[in-house]
Amino acid sequence: MLPLLEKVTRTPDQAGGSDVDAVRAVGVPDEIIIDALHVNLIFNIMNRLANAFDFSWDSQEHVRTSAKVIHRISYRLPPFLVR
Repeated sequence: MLPLLEKVTRTPDQAGGSDVDAVRAVGVPDEIIIDALHVNLIFNIMNRLANAFDFSWDSQEHVRTSAKVIHRISYRLPPFLVR
């Protein structure tokens, strides 16, 4: 799964069906592949937004608070983003 996520993140134009087939070949179900790609998408969007707005963590407390929020929402995108 990790090689697929890295390829989708770093060189998305080179990712394709054969990459997904390689993950399937080791026994990863489609539902897990889809979930992992969704989480990867969220992380990539957040990372790019943080970079665009020059965001930085001020303290470990910010890290803990953010982790709690992410855990609470189970990594789901808000409905207005997925319509």
